[in-house]
Amino acid sequence: MTSALTPAHSDHELTEIPADGLCSASPQPNVKVLGIDNGRLYFYSETPGGTRDYLPEGACAIYGAILDASVAKYGKAGERKGNTWDADRDHLSLLIQSPTLGLQYRLLIPAHASQVSYRTLLGHLVTLDLRATAVKLEAKPGNTHGVTIFNVYLDPVGLPQNQVKGNWIGPSTADLQIAVDACRRSLGLPPQFPEWVTPASPIPSQPSTCSDY
Repeated sequence: MTSALTPAHSDHELTEIPADGLCSASPQPNVKVLGIDNGRLYFYSETPGGTRDYLPEGACAIYGAILDASVAKYGKAGERKGNTWDADRDHLSLLIQSPTLGLQYRLLIPAHASQVSYRTLLGHLVTLDLRATAVKLEAKPGNTHGVTIFNVYLDPVGLPQNQVKGNWIGPSTADLQIAVDACRRSLGLPPQFPEWVTPASPIPSQPSTCSDY
């Protein structure tokens, strides 16, 4: 399968393959892990306990072809200002192929407490054929501090006419799992949560506006 960013091999490229078909090992992709914070993106530290490496102001989006979508357990238990949280919390995990060969991003979005961020993003993604198009995922702060919402575009610039219009998915764990499996079905991947598979596999949605948050 050819991704939305990678053209198929030309006849000229195929003639460069050794006649015996024996080739060197495929290069391993460099996967950089990204998180979100109040509308900003940051790289996870490569060392335990390291600081977040925030992208420069204005660099709030990723453009690429989504290769995988899943719910992943991530994070350590902690406490801050009287608030505590458990380890291994649910996150929406998206693996994204950048336009640069060999460079991929894994975007981790908290999804354990009905967060607006994953609900807005999945609400857009479930409307697309993810194998056929690259997307721009643009994070922006909501009206409530700490809230991140997502806009999705079908071009790297983010032209208004190419903005994807989808409803937020519902707030339950089942809503999250069904939407993730809808994305996986669009990518040609097996379901992560087969217990929800039905002939119709409806996508639960909840119309909302960004002004609510």
